[in-house]
Amino acid sequence: MAAPTAMIILALVLARGLPIIGVNAATATITQTSSGLVASDSLTTGNTASWTIAGNAPAGGSSTSENASGLYLGVRSSIGGSWAGWFAKSPNTNAMLFHAVLRLPYAMIPDNVFNTGLYVQTSSGLLINYVACVGVVGSSGYYWGVVQATGPSLAALMVTTLWASTPNALPLTQDCTIITDGNHYLKVYLGGNVVYQSNSLMLLMPPPFNAYLEVQTNSASAMRFGNYVSYYATLNENVTVTNAPAGGTVKIVDSLNNVLASAAVASSGTAIIPVGKYLLPLTANIQAYDSTSNLVASTPSLVAIWGGDVYNAAGATTTTSSTTTTSTTTTATTTSSTGTSTGITVSAHRIYASYWDPCFATTCTNPTAPCNTTCTGPGTTMYFVLCADASCVNIVQSGFANEDGYTFTGLSPSATYYVYPDDCNSCHGSLHNVVFQYWGDGSTVRPRAAMVGANLAAWYSCTNNCA
Repeated sequence: MAAPTAMIILALVLARGLPIIGVNAATATITQTSSGLVASDSLTTGNTASWTIAGNAPAGGSSTSENASGLYLGVRSSIGGSWAGWFAKSPNTNAMLFHAVLRLPYAMIPDNVFNTGLYVQTSSGLLINYVACVGVVGSSGYYWGVVQATGPSLAALMVTTLWASTPNALPLTQDCTIITDGNHYLKVYLGGNVVYQSNSLMLLMPPPFNAYLEVQTNSASAMRFGNYVSYYATLNENVTVTNAPAGGTVKIVDSLNNVLASAAVASSGTAIIPVGKYLLPLTANIQAYDSTSNLVASTPSLVAIWGGDVYNAAGATTTTSSTTTTSTTTTATTTSSTGTSTGITVSAHRIYASYWDPCFATTCTNPTAPCNTTCTGPGTTMYFVLCADASCVNIVQSGFANEDGYTFTGLSPSATYYVYPDDCNSCHGSLHNVVFQYWGDGSTVRPRAAMVGANLAAWYSCTNNCA
């Protein structure tokens, strides 16, 4: 690949003695460069074909239906005290945000326990590890909670309640949003409020994930139901706007001009706006303002906004109003590096060892392996996260790569990003772990700072019964 031209920044400053007062018109159009939506289902169409319906409920002890008021899952145990479950399972997904509106129809039941929930679980065939928000009801009332569970595929051996509401206090219908990387990070919104957040958990949930809408009970006295609407999954909870005026503000504004969310524009020209607390998509405008609160760019009309969306405000100018002069600065930028001029490219490589194939991809060139120019592998990938900060609290994008590489696109040319090559514990259904060791230049820093044009090669080894 030929190297792009060297970085050139051209600044043209025009001054003229024209009396212009109160300039406040958008001079550029904000356009979408990538969508964060991974999957969505209103759960009101009557079509459940995209879900796998299953469980361990006894014969006659389960029910599934969907109509204009939502998806209904029912379950009844055959014997009081014995647990039974029934669920709708999504396809494998690389999303990090999962949402559904859950309705618990009962404030009390006469015997035992019934629960309904949204679960996010690793798709590993060897593990049941999951996180969930659940509504739980028994003979003394109900509560809402956030739980984490770990264990082998057939049973959760350890279930931890991370948060629980005051009994009988919250509404029986809850808007639940779960955001997780499956590694250490978990954030849960309930009713638009953050009820739990941590970046130091040991979740042990290698992606891809499955979402489950599930009911469970150990009551045999009646069939009991959970009701679900508005399921969706997105890449993350943030809307990213690039090439906005540094020092300015980007706002998400509804049709009545109410500001739903906003964020300051960093020196890189990037604004990152969390929208996870809302029921998505938002139907709104995105507006960019300069440091003097002049509107300089906007979407041309109301747009449907999802978490993980990336927008570009390229062409936005900073306009200074004056009764004597105006000054307008226009910037054009190109970049130079060994990677792509429009993104950051990552690739995953195996440190050669006798206990595994030389490649992740089906074929590759591995300079550490004795297979000349062409080596072979199982055709798998590793998970990479692109963050806006060194602590990786604000995730911009994520993707999977092998030796062929993956490019994060729609990035600000002047921004500094941070690349995190994730480990794969119990990787791809096995007992072993595939862990990051170093970058191609020998650095072990993780996450690693990078700008548009970077091409980063991550090298991995295998641990835990690999031989």
